[in-house]
Amino acid sequence: IQNAFFEFRDGDIRYAELDESNHGLPLISAFSEKPEAFYILRNRGMGAAAAGELGAAYREQITAIAESDGDVIFSSEAVPDHMRPKDIAGMIAFFQARAEAVKVILYARPVASLVSSQFQENIKHGAAAFKLPAPKYRKRFETVVNAAGRENVTFVRFAREDLVGGDIVQDFAHRIGVATPPHGVADNESLSVDAVGHIYLFNKVIAPHLPLKQRVEVKNALK
Repeated sequence: IQNAFFEFRDGDIRYAELDESNHGLPLISAFSEKPEAFYILRNRGMGAAAAGELGAAYREQITAIAESDGDVIFSSEAVPDHMRPKDIAGMIAFFQARAEAVKVILYARPVASLVSSQFQENIKHGAAAFKLPAPKYRKRFETVVNAAGRENVTFVRFAREDLVGGDIVQDFAHRIGVATPPHGVADNESLSVDAVGHIYLFNKVIAPHLPLKQRVEVKNALK
């Protein structure tokens, strides 16, 4: 969705112009009380002051976008896992104060797919414990539902047989009432078993002995 809709505009509907297709970093930086805890900023070595300045800059951009005319799309998979409930509620209230309506589309993976995906993400982000994460659907989504209102939240099972045309980009375009933009193969395909194994062993055995910057560089090379 993010790559396909980046720089998208169709009449009064447009994708939020934040210089990157994934809005996770801008949203979490702008609305989290402690954005420096977000793994991307932590890996960059940002302290509270620098992360706060970045968040303030993003907040200014987002405010200008939210207060402009037309419908705006924001997209992020990181928000449910990397923002505290009160920060998510505050973010939704911010948009509600500046829009006629805030609609949320949540794509939820089936349990096996979610656990597999989350395990890979945990390993990519430095986990050194071989532990399958619990799906925690309620924890991930309850705050969003309560803050936005159940009538404003659409849940979609993220499985090919449940998506319009078997394709998430086509499904999303259908749900917001626009033509499907051109798109290729998604760039967030699962890592191979070998790649996950290599990163896991690196996290467990080698990473503790390396400085943060070097750990990040090696993990990126292993992916």
